[in-house]
Amino acid sequence: MIGADDITLDLNGHTIDGDGGLEEACADDEICDVGVINDGHTRVTIEDGSVREFALAVLVLGASDNRLLELSATRSIFSGVVIVDSPRVQLERSAVVANGLHTDQAGVALFASPHGRIAHNAISDNGDIGVFAVELDGTSFERNELSGNPEAGMLIEGSRNVFHRNRLSRNGEGITVGGDENVITRNHASDSSAGLPGEGGGLGIFVGAGHDNLVERNVVARASRVGIQLSLLPEELEGGPPAVNTVVRLNDVRGSREGVFVLATAQDTLLDSARASPVGSRATCLKALEGELSRGSRRPSSFAGGTTPAPTTTGSQFARHASMRRASASRTETRRPRGDVFRFRSGRPREASVSRRKGSSAWQRQL
Repeated sequence: MIGADDITLDLNGHTIDGDGGLEEACADDEICDVGVINDGHTRVTIEDGSVREFALAVLVLGASDNRLLELSATRSIFSGVVIVDSPRVQLERSAVVANGLHTDQAGVALFASPHGRIAHNAISDNGDIGVFAVELDGTSFERNELSGNPEAGMLIEGSRNVFHRNRLSRNGEGITVGGDENVITRNHASDSSAGLPGEGGGLGIFVGAGHDNLVERNVVARASRVGIQLSLLPEELEGGPPAVNTVVRLNDVRGSREGVFVLATAQDTLLDSARASPVGSRATCLKALEGELSRGSRRPSSFAGGTTPAPTTTGSQFARHASMRRASASRTETRRPRGDVFRFRSGRPREASVSRRKGSSAWQRQL
């Protein structure tokens, strides 16, 4: 437990090792089974070591200007790194691997923690999503490597975030965003794979909702469903705004079942100088199904119409694990660990959360 502002916890290459189980004798007013906790202290650095086999490896709660550097967070029962109500946190040069394998949790989870920096990390083989974030604004994601996360490499709800030069491979989806004025540029997303019938996945880059987002100069390769997709089905929007004024330009989409796919709900989309190479003999590299394309958009010569894919290709993961089109008040509930509740709610319809409830001696996943 971090106990003061302006300190550095230097693990000096050592490991903080849990027992892989949940604490049975945990008082109602305590947080148990967490490797390193910072509750409210500013300008703290935690660096150069491993934290493994806890409920959570690292928890930063209500603490600004923290730095998490050169850490390894592995084999947590739930998420590896959780950051809540903590602006300007840096997570850099760290490995977040194999967390939440039996609880379907993300490797890194961020809630209402704006203006951070997530850079030069390896985030792989976690139980659910590589990086999951709600109400995240003004954060940069740069030069991270994300692989083997079964639902998505990154699933981010928020505005004015920047995704630059990240490499994503073998995830369910690559980069999935909802929010306004996000910039997705020069990333490489490959081999995104769809899940079982009725599940999401198989998208390289997905802008589900929000206005004035930019998708530029990315490489998307071998997505099993769609290289780049814009907007949601009407029933998935639930009255919220679709993708509006999205600019998609100078991307290289290759070997995917569909290249760029614009749903009918999208408005005022600009498609400019896209390169798309479909798999097999399919002629459709780019589709705009009744969507409103900008009159100034330029379509590649391979543009053709086609049939609408099954609803599972349209981003049903939003209905499964994020509600990116709801008002902010209903998107997130975060409660501080006081008394008998310690809970993070992601805004998903299934209300996934990690909590320790009164009368219970263990961390539990609530569905």
